[in-house]
Amino acid sequence: MIRRSIHALADSPGFTGWLSRRGMKWGFARRFIAGETLEEAFPAIRKLNAAGLDVTLDYLGEAVTDEEATREAVRIYREMLDAIEASDVHASISLKLSQLGQEIGDDLTERNLRSILE
Repeated sequence: MIRRSIHALADSPGFTGWLSRRGMKWGFARRFIAGETLEEAFPAIRKLNAAGLDVTLDYLGEAVTDEEATREAVRIYREMLDAIEASDVHASISLKLSQLGQEIGDDLTERNLRSILE
């Protein structure tokens, strides 16, 4: 029952939007989330790099079941890679196959993954 409730909350755009706004504002997520945009994240990335640490960027979202949403994820992943390449930071990205269409089909997932890797 608790697990079902947690999943229902996680699937609720209203709740997740509220939590993401409050979590960053309250600071409890700040330890793990450098920012909600690339512009917000890069100062934190540079600070971590200066301390000798590399960084992994993550675009939140999983279990995508809409093809348009997979294209948006591909666009964002490519934007992240372009920003890393254009900057002086040491970072990588974390790819989630479930965000690239794994729930929809292997062909779509492979096309999306190849698009990012190219």
